[in-house]
Amino acid sequence: MEYQIPLKEDLESLAKTRGFSLVNGTIEIDRESENQIKIPNQKEFLDFHVHVENKLLFYNYLYAYEEDYLIPNEYNQGYEETIQERLNMEIHEYNKMIKEIDFQKPSLLLMYYIKEGFLFYNYTVWEHVFELSEYEEMVEIIVKKVVREIPEERLKEISEKTQAEKDKQKQELKELIFADSTFKTSTNLRFRKAYTARFFQSHPEYQEFLRHAGYSHPIFFIEEIWKEFKEKGLHK
Repeated sequence: MEYQIPLKEDLESLAKTRGFSLVNGTIEIDRESENQIKIPNQKEFLDFHVHVENKLLFYNYLYAYEEDYLIPNEYNQGYEETIQERLNMEIHEYNKMIKEIDFQKPSLLLMYYIKEGFLFYNYTVWEHVFELSEYEEMVEIIVKKVVREIPEERLKEISEKTQAEKDKQKQELKELIFADSTFKTSTNLRFRKAYTARFFQSHPEYQEFLRHAGYSHPIFFIEEIWKEFKEKGLHK
């Protein structure tokens, strides 16, 4: 979609031609307010601004940031090989598209003026950018797309293999922690939180594994295995 936001020099030229002054400012738009009136069409907004003989036009640019959309490498790792290969290709193409966007350009322009107690406003957005999802959400979208393209039987095989690998790694991690004498002394939640912080700071690769295994934070895994540790009487 064609870029339609007037840049600063365009606004300055327009102000000079139409005989009004520009003021860089911002205001909170309240769509429920009876004193705030939106004029959606940019040309009609500017024409009306001249018609009511208002000599001040307030404006504010907002910018999007590439790092909010570019998918980092750590967000596309740890999947089964078949999925990983397709995922890498999809993310590569997506990141390539993101890098082609000129984020130096504003993604939104808000213009407004005040007349007899009413605030008239118009905003223009860069639709291409506003339609994008931030990278965390985009990874989920791409993964779902990749999975939909894989035959159901193959997906079942992948799922069973992945679960078996996760179970094996969880067992190895659990045995490693059970063998750690400092885990035995973590008899309350505060101690176990401190243990979790120390252990996973020294073993960051396990933190990433647990995230892919469905644990939003390592403490949930620690609490799960502590229950088993205690039931077996290993804490004594």
